[in-house]
Amino acid sequence: MIEVIKTYPLATLISIKENAPLNTHLPIIYNESGNLIGHIDINNPHAELLKNDTYITIIFFLDRNAIFHRVFMPPSSYQLGIT
Repeated sequence: MIEVIKTYPLATLISIKENAPLNTHLPIIYNESGNLIGHIDINNPHAELLKNDTYITIIFFLDRNAIFHRVFMPPSSYQLGIT
């Protein structure tokens, strides 16, 4: 899975807010500490959810033919980069 992330870093971040799906597209990198690091704007609705240790799903697209890998991430596995 790490090679997939390094090769195809564009991902879709998915979570639920007020019983509705919330999606954000962003590049994500894997660092040497084993964390996934991405960056979103502070005005993005995901920012509040990530600050509150919300569980998320991340989908990495391998190519334009929509072959993908999905990763379920507990809050301890990602670092927040919000500005």
